Amino acid sequence: MSPSALRESLALLTERLRLRQAVRRRFDKALAYGLTGPRREEAEAWRGRFSPHAPPPAGAAEPATAGWAKPRSDAPIIDGSDPNAAWLGSSGPRGESRGGVEGPPPDNPPPDTPPEPDTAAGWFALGVAQDEAGHYPAALESCDRALALAPDLVEAWYNRGVALNHLGRYEAALESYDKALALKPDLVEAWSNRGVALGRLGRYEAALESHDKALALKPDHVNAWINRGAVLTDHLDRYREGLESFDKALALQPDLAQAWDNRGVALDHLGRYEAALESHDKALALKPDLVKAWSNRGVAYERLGDEARARYCLQTEARVRAVLSGTANADQYRQVARDAYCHYGHWETARACLERVFETEPEHLFVRLLLAEIELEEGNMAAAEAGLAWVLDWYPDWIEAQAVAARLLLARGEWEAAREKLRVYYDRYGDNLDQRESYRWLDWFEQVEDGEYADTVCDRLIRLDEADWYPRYRQARVAWGLRENIERCEGLLEELTEGWAGGGAQGLGTGRGEGEAAVVLLHGELALACGDLPCARRAAALLEEMDTGGLSEADVARWRAPRAGLRGAGG
Repeated sequence: MSPSALRESLALLTERLRLRQAVRRRFDKALAYGLTGPRREEAEAWRGRFSPHAPPPAGAAEPATAGWAKPRSDAPIIDGSDPNAAWLGSSGPRGESRGGVEGPPPDNPPPDTPPEPDTAAGWFALGVAQDEAGHYPAALESCDRALALAPDLVEAWYNRGVALNHLGRYEAALESYDKALALKPDLVEAWSNRGVALGRLGRYEAALESHDKALALKPDHVNAWINRGAVLTDHLDRYREGLESFDKALALQPDLAQAWDNRGVALDHLGRYEAALESHDKALALKPDLVKAWSNRGVAYERLGDEARARYCLQTEARVRAVLSGTANADQYRQVARDAYCHYGHWETARACLERVFETEPEHLFVRLLLAEIELEEGNMAAAEAGLAWVLDWYPDWIEAQAVAARLLLARGEWEAAREKLRVYYDRYGDNLDQRESYRWLDWFEQVEDGEYADTVCDRLIRLDEADWYPRYRQARVAWGLRENIERCEGLLEELTEGWAGGGAQGLGTGRGEGEAAVVLLHGELALACGDLPCARRAAALLEEMDTGGLSEADVARWRAPRAGLRGAGG
């Protein structure tokens, strides 16, 4: 659907909304004049038709974080198309590059059994296994053995370059890649990794040219786009082109944590600090122990003048480094489990982190509470209850433990008791919650049907990011579904629709594509609840033409309901 057609359709939906509002207000006036008897009953009935009842609950909507993206888990390690291709390019917080994988070197012994028989193919295969195990000196020696037997073995020259790149011997790596390319000029991974070696040697224009050659051969080579972006961003000060390269990589593979982080660096250099923060957050949602992402996130907060959060990110970076290197103390393990893994929903990794503390300090209250919370998140109710009971026996008035207790009550369906505990915690700590945490609390307040506090959380989310449409959309649903305030719902819906119908609302630009679909859906629901079938049918027809991939599961369920209602009404 063209933008102009969509704007026209949104304007028509708003016109129908205003028409229903006008009819309802006329009946309000008539009733206020003191109608009595059958005429009053008839006016009340008609007024009710234009006052849609709250929708049936469809489950809490999916929380939107950092621009309406649902976080994913378990980002893969970035490699090239060849299983042994090394990816070494990346961006740091202020134009620095870094390479390799964070954490201690592998402690598994290298495969070292000589091949039988003594052939080039056998030594090459052994080198591949050694490279995959991270034992690069042994891999280099095996590649040399293979080349002594078969000097024209392209793959051995290439993998020799990979091992040398990992060992920091970039001149020698460059020579190996050049040997491979002399034998096979269309070896894409060799061009890409050759660019990495050139970048390490400070030959940035040549590095860029090498990455461009790789992309000319294979335009969908993700690593080449990332490495190209790193050169442009870190060393050539061509930030817009660097951003475009990272966007190309993410369009091909959206779950690359390092690419999201590098994208944030480019945005930081362009002065787009809010967007940079959003990209770093997406990187951490995929890989919470990506050390540089914590550092870069801190830089973005510093640029925005939030010194407290900047310090927190840098402290977390240091703690993550300690955990990955195996030198962390008990408090560092606990803090990383809470602030990194639990915060981004990586429960299994958080559990492993906490169990390191539990081995030596089995009565650590914070660890016990976090383990109980993980059990609750994973649906292990009995284990969560037992762990929480142990904590509350020691410290019955601990507010953090009471918040977990509220969620346990919520999971059991004991809404009244859960609501009371949730309110106590939010009154004390609500102003300290970040955007991601605030959406979780909004979900919980919606689950216990606490419209007042859900509305308060929406207000806070709007203050946190006035450029985001989603808090207003959630607030409109709260107004209708939990507070029975149809006028507020319609007012928020008008505010969203008018901006997009006019070509872009000021301050409502974030996640616009998904927002338009969600707003059209809400228009349709309201119209159907009022019996305005022409408007409801128009909304349903619009949704058929729109990209609804960004709608949450709850919104998709709501979409099915109006469509079923229209079919039942002969639509």
